[in-house]
Amino acid sequence: MNDSYTVGPARVAFGDGTARETRLRIERGRVAAVLDAEGPSDFSVAPGVTLAPGMIDVHTNGAEDFLFNRDQGNAVDVAARSYAKNGVTGYVAGIITAPWESMLHAGSEIYEAASQLEEQNGAIGARCLGIHFEGPFLNPKFRRVHRGEWIVPATMERAQEMIETCRGALVLVTM
Repeated sequence: MNDSYTVGPARVAFGDGTARETRLRIERGRVAAVLDAEGPSDFSVAPGVTLAPGMIDVHTNGAEDFLFNRDQGNAVDVAARSYAKNGVTGYVAGIITAPWESMLHAGSEIYEAASQLEEQNGAIGARCLGIHFEGPFLNPKFRRVHRGEWIVPATMERAQEMIETCRGALVLVTM
């Protein structure tokens, strides 16, 4: 498929709650321009269809039978394809509390797999927008499903180690 094409005309929903008949210019898998409804298009849309922005999943531990903790980088490709089928265009890969070294390893593997997928496929499927460490810096009293033996105190050294391991992709830490 071309890196650049026009879709429409179609009813397009905008983030401010409005919708209007328009065409969309897509470049490298991203909306590059909103165009007047009148004009040439490369792809038509069935009557009555509304195009809407994709959803973003900010709290997920994996997709199908693949978990980011257990399957690490292998879960990234599965998540990209699985989430896109449901209208999700981006997600934050959650790593639940586990042994410290295991969490760091998972973060590194997820970063590598997401980077490789982005380089190889561009915008095909849902994109991994970052990494969420769901723990291990939790109050043992309120840990719920997180195993107590894996909870550790937060330190500047551990925070720095997480940031370096995820190479700038760490976007959320549950504490």
